[in-house]
Amino acid sequence: MPINRKYPLKKLIDTCEDFIEKTKRKITLEYVLIRDKNDSLDDADRLSLIAKRLKAKVNLLNYSPISGKKLMPLLEAKTTIFKNRLVKNKIAVTMRQSKGKDIEAACGQLALRKRQG
Repeated sequence: MPINRKYPLKKLIDTCEDFIEKTKRKITLEYVLIRDKNDSLDDADRLSLIAKRLKAKVNLLNYSPISGKKLMPLLEAKTTIFKNRLVKNKIAVTMRQSKGKDIEAACGQLALRKRQG
């Protein structure tokens, strides 16, 4: 993902490990599924490795489309396949249900609108 150039994943994982060690708290990884970007079984396996390393739970969230953007959410069947791969890899996972998509007010959409407006 392009954001990884600004916030390298290795540094983020190291920071999470430091947080866990210092606070003795568990963390949850939020993972937004974007069609043809981060939704393959290989992506699920890589996410599983990170989650295992951090002993973290994973919350999956399907991408909420934004007008004028080319990114797309996954079809429900592919979301289930991705989630099941995490479960097979023994990762605690939940699928968050997005609300507000119909008025472009789902997770992240309002923040984008404010920056653009």
